[in-house]
Amino acid sequence: MVVKKRFILIFLFVAVLIFISALYGNKFYLGSFASMNNDDVKYIRSGIYILKKGSLIYKSKNFNTVYIMPGLPFVLAAFFRFFSVLDGVFAFRIFQDILQGISAYLIYLLAKEVFDEKVAIVALIIDILYLPEYFVPQVVLNECIFKFLFLLSIYFAIKGTKTYSFKNYILSGLAWSLSLYFKPVVALFPIIIALVWIKKKIDFAFALRVSSAIAVIFIAIMMPWWIRNYNLYDRFIPFTLSSGNPMLQATYYNYDNSIDFIEYETGDDEIENDKYELYLTRVRFYSQSKKFGWRYVYWYLIKKTTYLFTRPFYWRDVFGVGLKYVAFVHNFIMLTGILGILFSRKNILSDFLLYILIYFVLIYIPYFTFSRYGYPLMPILIIFSAFLLQKIFFFDISRNFK
Repeated sequence: MVVKKRFILIFLFVAVLIFISALYGNKFYLGSFASMNNDDVKYIRSGIYILKKGSLIYKSKNFNTVYIMPGLPFVLAAFFRFFSVLDGVFAFRIFQDILQGISAYLIYLLAKEVFDEKVAIVALIIDILYLPEYFVPQVVLNECIFKFLFLLSIYFAIKGTKTYSFKNYILSGLAWSLSLYFKPVVALFPIIIALVWIKKKIDFAFALRVSSAIAVIFIAIMMPWWIRNYNLYDRFIPFTLSSGNPMLQATYYNYDNSIDFIEYETGDDEIENDKYELYLTRVRFYSQSKKFGWRYVYWYLIKKTTYLFTRPFYWRDVFGVGLKYVAFVHNFIMLTGILGILFSRKNILSDFLLYILIYFVLIYIPYFTFSRYGYPLMPILIIFSAFLLQKIFFFDISRNFK
């Protein structure tokens, strides 16, 4: 049986990722277990406590939390069930390496569905050459698993849109619902599908049937989380109560904490902390808007949003390659991706991808923004970049990857 070259390329990509995990994995801890000063070590502690105590914790080991979604801690707990903590983290990295390889293939499939085989191969190559793709599977954060699930939901949604396939929409709804356990930022993703349906003038009865089925899947998957939250907090909490801090941080003009800094104390009650931070957000937004005027509006709506895209999510060097070199490649993808959006042929599928970019830009307006939050959007920009490059240079390397 002939193995297609694109699969060999993906296999080599995963092999390199596993090599990095085996030889340099400990280099990619972002925080310290002694001080618990970063998300990754807190997630690992959460996974341990799920296994030992049956409770989800985050900031403090003494209290249950609704500050985070439980997806990543539960995945970590599953590995800790069979391995020691250090070996479990290593096994988890291998798991993410494999998911990253599948995600690369999903980028290929998406580009093929939206454009063609030629663009798909270019997109796959760009993705494999983009060094943040080697960094992300090594860190214990939500991004790798979330990206995989989100790409899966987009792929099946696009397949459903092309073929009016009920099954593909259901698979999309399943992947989307699971992704919410990692990042609820995509909770309104069905709105994008609805916009595409309106533009395509899809049959209302079919749309209603699909929507009802996805709603059932969503409720069934989220129900355990809702029951847990209601039992602990005596209220309905659909996702988390942690928007106060990132919204408050977003109010600092140019992210300069020296300008009208508000010092405040937080207690053990995360819900009350969140309420108070939301209150401070409103106070600061009003006062800073009066102080800086249109400059603040420009900062808040435009400049802050660009921080999603202007730097790569690359917080540790891979193979000794520094940030400035990776930033050059990142900016090249950004530029060609934006031009690819402008020059791509207008069809419902490329519009679908564009709507996703717009959705993320809008959803993050009230929040602190940085490269980590923009990382899941890079596959879409890579696909548009591949479209532009393939059309400009008229190359067809797909024949070499059959």
